[in-house]
Amino acid sequence: MVYKGFTQEDEKRVPARVVQTVTDLTKVVNGVRTVVVWDVDYKDGKVTESEIVFFAQDKDGNVWLLGVNWLKYTKMGTSRGSSAWIAGMDGSSPGIMMKADPRPGTPSYSQGYAPPPFNWTDRATVEKAGQKVCVPAGCYKDVLVIVEGSKGEGPDAQQLKYYAPGVGYVKVGWRGKGEKLRETLELARS
Repeated sequence: MVYKGFTQEDEKRVPARVVQTVTDLTKVVNGVRTVVVWDVDYKDGKVTESEIVFFAQDKDGNVWLLGVNWLKYTKMGTSRGSSAWIAGMDGSSPGIMMKADPRPGTPSYSQGYAPPPFNWTDRATVEKAGQKVCVPAGCYKDVLVIVEGSKGEGPDAQQLKYYAPGVGYVKVGWRGKGEKLRETLELARS
């Protein structure tokens, strides 16, 4: 899937693109067989980050995040180092990325936890259901809007993700004065 949009860099709006590939690779993480997803982030036409993400679905239909391995790049395109958190290692634990039966008004839920130096404390809340969203790849019905945030970013910095049934997320937005990246993305093609 290819997503296109913009992000904020040093007070400047910069073109952004994310290419997401659901691979045919699997990896056992903390005793659970996961599907490996590869995301590559581009800003202003240059690769800035590449990440491998580990997802699994339980028998009830919940989609779990069991870890992320990041590789960051400098503006010159050279590697600036990597970091990772993997469920079951160094105090990290898995979290739910998408509930099997997501409904507005239900309590927030953890999307995983990793202690310092990773500081992964993301939580999500189902905000809306049954939305219609049009993006360059098409129009989608019954879209679910999930609000994501973390302790480190504060309550006034949130990312909005719009999930279409059978597709995944089709749009990313933001809200809050504390949101630094102000990332907006739309599915351009799948």
